[in-house]
Amino acid sequence: MITGYRIMPIAKVSSAEISDMYDLMASHYNNFFKEKFIKDFNSKDGVIALYDEQLKIRGFLTYRIHEMEVEKKK
Repeated sequence: MITGYRIMPIAKVSSAEISDMYDLMASHYNNFFKEKFIKDFNSKDGVIALYDEQLKIRGFLTYRIHEMEVEKKK
């Protein structure tokens, strides 16, 4: 059961948390390589991690912030 979440910049994610996220992904997808995961993970700006009552990561999503101009406004 999900009991909490954290929103954090990629630079604040520990190597243990990154490993847990990789393990979670690898448990659901075939031919999933850690090097590719790390490269993609580090190209993002932040992560939202979902935790259970033992503070184990049960889900996550990464995001990248893109600035764009619309009608000459950012």
